Amino acid sequence: MKFILSLFILFLTLELIGYIGTHILHHQITILRNQNYSQKEINKYKRIYSFERGWIASKSRSNNNWDSDIFCYGDSFTYGDDVEQDQTWSYFLENSLNKSVNNLGVNGYGLDQIYYSLKADISKINNKIIIISFISNDIRRSVSVYRKFLSPLSQNPLTKPRVIYDKDKKMLIKIANPIKSIRDVSKIKKSSFYLNIVEQDFWAKQIPPFQASFPFSRLLVHPSLLNELKYIFLNKESLWEKRSNNWFFKQGEAQDIFSSLLKSMEKLSKDHGNQIIFNYLPKQSEVDKVSETIVPLNNFLEICRKNNFICTSPLLSKNIKLNKDLDFSKRLHYNAKGNKKVAQYLSSKLNTLTKND
Repeated sequence: MKFILSLFILFLTLELIGYIGTHILHHQITILRNQNYSQKEINKYKRIYSFERGWIASKSRSNNNWDSDIFCYGDSFTYGDDVEQDQTWSYFLENSLNKSVNNLGVNGYGLDQIYYSLKADISKINNKIIIISFISNDIRRSVSVYRKFLSPLSQNPLTKPRVIYDKDKKMLIKIANPIKSIRDVSKIKKSSFYLNIVEQDFWAKQIPPFQASFPFSRLLVHPSLLNELKYIFLNKESLWEKRSNNWFFKQGEAQDIFSSLLKSMEKLSKDHGNQIIFNYLPKQSEVDKVSETIVPLNNFLEICRKNNFICTSPLLSKNIKLNKDLDFSKRLHYNAKGNKKVAQYLSSKLNTLTKND
């Protein structure tokens, strides 16, 4: 009898831990369902939402000048998270070249969303220079529908379109954003809607989500939980993060999507008489381990070589001492010094291209 009672008490204790864990950590852990967002948060997401692309910058840094000489598309590294407007690399590039530069970067964008943005704007950009800058994460984001599955630290429960590659037709196919109107944003809190999103998301299939229902103690034996806790609380790279870099970029689907997005942007740009430059921006982890093989960078350079694209990266510069010159903020974006170095590198690259022309 005492044994049964002890087991029962143990079960209740584990259930309590599981229940508390799902409700306290639901913002931090990828595998937990996000249905605890307040209406205030939902209303905030509505204000920064684009149904064609997924979301937009809460504060645009565009100069709204479609007669600019250079147009910069990208993610938060282009937008300039953690720095002021006059500390972004696009600002330094403008001063270096004495040409007007339009910063159209958006925080958190994937390479597919960068493409959709360019596609939406291209009729207004003719005979200019377009710089597409991205980090390796942006390619991984292209196959995701639900923001939360990109990283355990992603806070916003937002959805986006995603792309798949049709091998028979040899073309990209866009899967529409599951949220199609402002009214639908509130659906993110509903279990049935969430499960439908999971079915479409590449990363959700790699890391099956935990459904917060009885018995809650199942959370404690979820295969991805320990790795995520190490990543969040001990600042150690999880097994999933390692897989999602080198593992992902070795997949045929990833390479097809990556290549097709670059080709699509190249064609779109040239059709309007523009010169397009693809710029691979290194993350801090790549700068710290520059002596190691960087699989996504190698993939990028191989695609560029095969298609004669104009491609570059500060990682290729002989004039940048990566560990000293590319400084990062606490949130792992470039700080003012790092952005200045990126701008100097791009300025030199653009001057060389101009001379060759």
